[in-house]
Amino acid sequence: MIIFRDTFTGDELFTDSNKITKVGNNEVFRVTCVEKVTTENANFDIGANASAEEAAEELQETVVKGVDIVIQQHLEECTNDYPLKLYNAFLKTYFKRIIAGIMESDLSDEDKKAQSNSFKEEAVKFTSLVKKNFDEIQFFRFPIDYEDPKDIDGFIIPLHRCSETDVITMWFFRRGLKEEKC
Repeated sequence: MIIFRDTFTGDELFTDSNKITKVGNNEVFRVTCVEKVTTENANFDIGANASAEEAAEELQETVVKGVDIVIQQHLEECTNDYPLKLYNAFLKTYFKRIIAGIMESDLSDEDKKAQSNSFKEEAVKFTSLVKKNFDEIQFFRFPIDYEDPKDIDGFIIPLHRCSETDVITMWFFRRGLKEEKC
């Protein structure tokens, strides 16, 4: 199994158990998600002994419905009124950090330039795709611990539910991911 983590925070984003499609110059991963319904038993044990006169208390079941990656990674949805202008500002900063990573790598100057240009080309296509489908996209991120600066650096993940096909996808930048084999 391969776990894909956020390069900047180390948070686990998804695994290869999801269908992954590499888009364009392999700079963007489109990850197919599934709608999931799970039940979780909640035991509210407060340490008291069960009454001998009453039947044993049963566990309460909680039903959780949502997208598999969102549920598994405990992602939070960004507010519904998340404006395109704010997301574009986030992407601009995020893209600069990825390009800085390419430029700081051990590659030759020629390879750095080629990879940087490839990434920029796909970043422009991705930004256009988000603009085109903005009203159909939800945005998710890990819960933020404002006392830990690396938490604020994590990727804001777009989720698109295609109204025509009911396919749910999330998009990630390959250079914003670290692969970890288990």
